[in-house]
Amino acid sequence: MTCCTRCGGTGREPGPANADISETLRAACIERGIWISPDGMVREAVAAELIGVATKTMRNWRYADQPIPFTTRAGHPLYKLHDLADWLARSQK
Repeated sequence: MTCCTRCGGTGREPGPANADISETLRAACIERGIWISPDGMVREAVAAELIGVATKTMRNWRYADQPIPFTTRAGHPLYKLHDLADWLARSQK
């Protein structure tokens, strides 16, 4: 599978601030020994912890069609660090 390293496969370029946030999230995962997929995705519980909400909140957002973009693999939702960074940048405004 080929994945664009600049946009993380989302098709949109991260803004400068979002790129910084994304790298901060990646560094936090690496520091804690948390698994990151080759295309920059983390499991739902990790995503929730990184943005400061409960895992159940992430699940509720998915069911309410108001989610942070996610992909399901083997029945488990995965979130791109770029999308989490976008959400954090929007929520800080």
